[in-house]
Amino acid sequence: VRAMTANDSEDDSDASTSILDSTCATFGESCVLRGRGFFVAWHGVLTFAYAGWPRALDGLKDALESQQLAQRENPGSKWPKTSIGCLTSDRRLTKEELEALRGLCLQFDARARDVEVDVNRVKAVVFANRCCEERLTAKAIKLSHTDDAGSSAITQTRLQEVEDVLAETSADDYIDRVNAPGHRSDHYSTGSGVTLVIDVGSKISELVREFRESVDVILPGAYSWFATKSLHCT
Repeated sequence: VRAMTANDSEDDSDASTSILDSTCATFGESCVLRGRGFFVAWHGVLTFAYAGWPRALDGLKDALESQQLAQRENPGSKWPKTSIGCLTSDRRLTKEELEALRGLCLQFDARARDVEVDVNRVKAVVFANRCCEERLTAKAIKLSHTDDAGSSAITQTRLQEVEDVLAETSADDYIDRVNAPGHRSDHYSTGSGVTLVIDVGSKISELVREFRESVDVILPGAYSWFATKSLHCT
């Protein structure tokens, strides 16, 4: 979501908020986000991936971009995921540890694919740290209700985007991506900005809790976990 600048007036902010509400109501429809699986992302961040953007949210993202209500999108939010935890400061993974995490992700694969997150609203959030645990403001915006199953359909293109990302994690040199500097706990505990999110913590909390506990058994103290209530899909 476009953040206000120092040159924006309060009237500008109100107008942007009104346009955002209208755009979400017009182009956004209630739908379902379907789970795909856990994986180890770049910098070792443990992540829950969804199968792909459903048609309803794909259309909303296009509308936000065309009306310049969103800043240029980072690569990480062009496909749907939820970051659940990061390596502690200066922690790196060995190849053996990465393989152990990959095996654990596969153990949870079937249950992850059963996840369905009902999406009937989004939130415009002003955050005071990158994991969104500290939120200065949060405005809920309802999406139009629909019983059309097509709103939750995922195109082959969107499905493939996610599969391509997951396939990359099997590369022999992926350990270099995992151990790249940055995005450790000190990164996520700082930073500020504005974003549009779907809160998912209450929907995936039990599965995430079990996954985290399993990680802590094989890699005690390696990961810093984000608060469940702050878990979101950008």
